[in-house]
Amino acid sequence: MQDTGFLLIDKPEGITSFNVIAELRKITRIRKIGHTGTLDPFASGLLLIAVGNATRFIEFFGDDVKTYEVIAEFGKKTDTGDITGEIIQTDEDKPVNETDIKQIPDKVKQITEQIPPVYSAIKIDGKRAYSLARKQIEVTMPSRSIRIYEFAILEFQYPQLKYTCTVSKGTYIRSLTETIGEMLGTIATTTSLRRTRIGNHSIEEGIPLHNLDNGNWKNNLIPIEKILDKFEHLSLNPEQGKAFCNGMQIGMENSVKEGKYLILIQGNLIGIGEIRNSVLSPKKVIG
Repeated sequence: MQDTGFLLIDKPEGITSFNVIAELRKITRIRKIGHTGTLDPFASGLLLIAVGNATRFIEFFGDDVKTYEVIAEFGKKTDTGDITGEIIQTDEDKPVNETDIKQIPDKVKQITEQIPPVYSAIKIDGKRAYSLARKQIEVTMPSRSIRIYEFAILEFQYPQLKYTCTVSKGTYIRSLTETIGEMLGTIATTTSLRRTRIGNHSIEEGIPLHNLDNGNWKNNLIPIEKILDKFEHLSLNPEQGKAFCNGMQIGMENSVKEGKYLILIQGNLIGIGEIRNSVLSPKKVIG
């Protein structure tokens, strides 16, 4: 059985994404393992883990939208934007009511920019923002473009609000919760965060980390081509396949539409290519 592919892991609360990778290295005895997007230690949910040569394809997941289930608490603000931080402000004099909450979904979906939290892994002058913040060095975080594709209220009982959202790359849910608080004229912090979807893959497909061991992990390994299902397949003949693997461009028929493809030869995946102006160029070749 191949040692290359992806694992969909349901990360528990209380450990880092790197802890998950470290544990998987022990289980699989493979060093080359990486993830397509981290989760905070206090968060739980779906992690997409690349094993072996599948790590070469991590870059193609950067734009995948992600869905979260969130519990926010009004009247409290922390320095990190979540329950792991120190409370820096309280405001129990402005309770939020049901009528106010009903106005939030439409307003949230209009958000196009966001200032990330200071306690984040974004680099400022070559240093992680959270590292500077811990040293009490003042940091100015640059605004970034984001998109909120879906937003829905799941439950509300003051002071807690449970919501779900589907967001673009680079969206910080901790900051989104704080923005919701501001929209309602109060403050808020994230007390629970669970990622339920990455692209086309849902939490129902996730395997709890504690369920994996040296004897069964390969049974849960998903082939690269099944995870990268957003790309169409393009089959090459052996001669074309050899040229592709050698990094050569290949002329294609005009009937083949432009875009990225999973490149196959005799049914086996050999890489990802992109067609522009009827020319196929290798973007990633399986080593």
